[in-house]
Amino acid sequence: MPVIVKEVGCGIAREQAQALAGIGVKAIDVGGSGGTNFLAIEAARGQLTLDAEMLSWGIPTAIAAVEVMSAVTPDVNVVVSGGVRTPLDVVKALALGGMAVGIAGPVLKVITHQGLEAAISWYKNFIIDIKRFMLLSGAHTITDLRSVPLVITGFSQEWLSARGITTAQFTKRKK
Repeated sequence: MPVIVKEVGCGIAREQAQALAGIGVKAIDVGGSGGTNFLAIEAARGQLTLDAEMLSWGIPTAIAAVEVMSAVTPDVNVVVSGGVRTPLDVVKALALGGMAVGIAGPVLKVITHQGLEAAISWYKNFIIDIKRFMLLSGAHTITDLRSVPLVITGFSQEWLSARGITTAQFTKRKK
């Protein structure tokens, strides 16, 4: 039976991904920081107050995705979730190599404030915008996105470099 492991808001690092792949896990959902924070949920359930430093703990989603993909073979599927809010976030996650992307917050907000029909309309427009970004990047399919050159800069590049994870392979890709 294939096993999928999902993080719940703190991200998965390279070392955890290696250990998970080593025991036969077939898919890893990186669940990076920036999305649903289960530390905050559990604190609220227990009526505890946590400071901002504690609540900001974790590996940002895009960084967690690259960390995990640097540690696993192509037969381990990587799902990118955690703070994914926009069509461009989805395209970036797929371009980094994600096999799927999880998004919840924006959809739930539309359902809560405007209802199911509005959420369906929102989602249709969301998909259209994903296709527009794919067109702009020259990708005809989701698979094509994995060969579009990417430049990783700023905090993400600094983090990955400090962890010994090179980003050069993303800049040299060719369709």
